Amino acid sequence: MVKEIKPDNLIISTNVNLVKKGVKLAPGTYKRGSAIGFVTDTYNLIGESTFTVDKIEGILAEDITVTSDEMAIIYLTGQFNADSIIVKGGTQVKDLIAPARKLGIFIF
Repeated sequence: MVKEIKPDNLIISTNVNLVKKGVKLAPGTYKRGSAIGFVTDTYNLIGESTFTVDKIEGILAEDITVTSDEMAIIYLTGQFNADSIIVKGGTQVKDLIAPARKLGIFIF
């Protein structure tokens, strides 16, 4: 099933292709725009435990509640609005800018 991308404040421009990937997140509830990191075969919200800004893997494409084996879609590339990026409290979105840029994720 193909989901329609609805315009909102997360994606600034589609001049950079939005490359997507399905991942299995740690159980929990996540909001579209969450910065997702990857550490030792696990995906989780940036700011959780060892999921520091340098572990960014992508930006969550849609709201999701994960209980066990649900697949979530993350954007691996794109241009995103910093005000719409979600990280765990104590982590600053501005600290994601440089590590994310190395992956083709541009946060403005």
